[in-house]
Amino acid sequence: MKIKLVQSGGFLPVTKEAITDADLTKEECESMLKQIAVTAKHKSSPIRDGIGYTIEINNKEIDIDIEKASGKSAKILAHLKKNLKIVKP
Repeated sequence: MKIKLVQSGGFLPVTKEAITDADLTKEECESMLKQIAVTAKHKSSPIRDGIGYTIEINNKEIDIDIEKASGKSAKILAHLKKNLKIVKP
């Protein structure tokens, strides 16, 4: 399953992306998304110079809190974060 991590924002707004093929079952994928998804109720106003993350999986784009990841999800996201490349300055 293809997973794309997108990092945006920062002091000098830059968009970065990384894509990987992850060996996740449908249940593992759903569990990961429940764990890291930022719900509308928990979204705050944009933080000046803040960095935000979204994940694209199964043709869905979801805002995430990368710090909430644990276990297999944390390993996948750490790999993606390490391999982020600038796509739009």
